[in-house]
Amino acid sequence: MPGNHLEIVHPDSTDHYSYKLLYKILTNTRGAFSAVESARLAVENREFQEAINLLMPGVDDLDANAIVTLALALESIGFDKDAEDVIERWNTTHARSALDPVGVLAGRLKRRWLVGRQQKDFDRALELYSDGFKQAEEKKNHDQAYYHAINVAYLLLVSPDEDVEGALTVEYMVERALYHVEVAQENQWTYATIGEAFLIQGKLEESLEAYGKAKALANTLRECDSMHMQAVAVSSHVFGDKVSKQIDEAFGYVSESVS
Repeated sequence: MPGNHLEIVHPDSTDHYSYKLLYKILTNTRGAFSAVESARLAVENREFQEAINLLMPGVDDLDANAIVTLALALESIGFDKDAEDVIERWNTTHARSALDPVGVLAGRLKRRWLVGRQQKDFDRALELYSDGFKQAEEKKNHDQAYYHAINVAYLLLVSPDEDVEGALTVEYMVERALYHVEVAQENQWTYATIGEAFLIQGKLEESLEAYGKAKALANTLRECDSMHMQAVAVSSHVFGDKVSKQIDEAFGYVSESVS
């Protein structure tokens, strides 16, 4: 959408694109949704077969976001292998490995669990992250290993089931995440992982320092928002709301006091 943030939120005339778009949505004159938009809405409404019917015919031409939507729909009706296969096929077709099938599906299921609190979403996300961690360690893929490890640690930390820990414990997964971060290539996500790991361990000062480095290396505001949201989620379980202001400040989210 053209224009800066203020122009979009506060258009100066009824001819502005943002005004016209909002008007069409509110008056139901926007026009038909594309197949991808309709499929995304179908998944949000848990109409998974409808999403599959919309996306599968054009699977070879889908972009990354649409492929993830299709994979999530397949996963949601029990076609676990097919869900991973469509992502693998997309990677091969596009001559790259831009999407990690296990990580992508686990991430979407984790986010869906956080919103809907469906136990099966939690269980499947934990299973995928745990399997992904084991596979990454076997392949000595340190980037994937720390990513999966810290997510397993987080899910175990926030699990509503106190008996969910088995061979993998929060403490062990945090240690493995920190190990793999040390030998992985340094970037914003290694520091974000260090920040989260220290936060889980209750080491607030070390965590804030790492998050500060992660923020400095982040390429986009979206990356910062993602790190910040995860930090808030973890800190609320470890410290309650006692350190929320410090977490916000680490990411530069400081509200100005009103005198």
